[in-house]
Amino acid sequence: MALPGVDVAYEVEQINQGYGIKVGDSRYRINGRVYVVKPDGATYPESGENVIQVSRPAFLALRLLIRHGGRTAAFHRETVHDPKYTDDVIREALALYELWKGTT
Repeated sequence: MALPGVDVAYEVEQINQGYGIKVGDSRYRINGRVYVVKPDGATYPESGENVIQVSRPAFLALRLLIRHGGRTAAFHRETVHDPKYTDDVIREALALYELWKGTT
């Protein structure tokens, strides 16, 4: 996941216009980051400067935090009975949410 301040949309556009350096079959390097292009065309940053590894459950929890405006009752209802949202996952997502919130 790219940290706030990385213009992923712009970099994907640049890759699509041929400005990225091809690395292997489905990866491109641009601006110090490596992007993966999935078979369905989805493109996302995989590694490099200002890119962090986030577990899938933490990423999903972050999306819920953003949708619900934080750790609200609605967020709790969506996560409380789902075993993938452990306390550690919620803590990780909350830390990411604070980063995200600081840029909006």
